[in-house]
Amino acid sequence: MASSPAAVRELQQDLESQANALSKIQKDIAKNHQELELLNENSNVYKLIGPVLVKQDIAEANANVRKRIEYISVELKRLDGTLQDSEDKQNSKKESVLQLQQKIQTLQAGKSKSYLPFVRTVQSFYLLSSSGYSSMLFPVKTFLPC
Repeated sequence: MASSPAAVRELQQDLESQANALSKIQKDIAKNHQELELLNENSNVYKLIGPVLVKQDIAEANANVRKRIEYISVELKRLDGTLQDSEDKQNSKKESVLQLQQKIQTLQAGKSKSYLPFVRTVQSFYLLSSSGYSSMLFPVKTFLPC
C-alpha cells in the first residue's frame, strides 16, 4: 500500500538525510565566507601544493573562493527545494494514512451498529408449561435476525 506508515517512515528518513546534507552545505558556505573575509584582510596568500606552500595572487584566490561560494549557493538552493518537496510528500502521506485510519475506525464502528437495522424485537412470549397450558405472559425482549 502506497499510504502505509512504512512509506511515511521512509520519507521521514529521506527528509532527515536531506536536512543533514543541507546543514553540511550551510556550514561549508559559512567557512567559505570566513575565508573570503580573511582574504580581504591579508595581503599574503599561500597555497599548499603537495608539501610546499606557494605564494598565490590575491585576485586569483578571491576568484576561487567566490566560485566555490557560488557553486555551494546553487547546491544549497537545490537541496532546499528538494527538502521542501520531501516535506510536502511526507505531509501528504501522513494525511492519507490518517484518512485511512479514520475510514477503518468508522467501518469498525459501523460494523457493531450494522446489525441493529436487521434485528426485530419480540416484545412478549407465551411460556407453555410442561402440561401444555399457557401459564403466564412474560415480557421478554429478544433480538432475532430478519
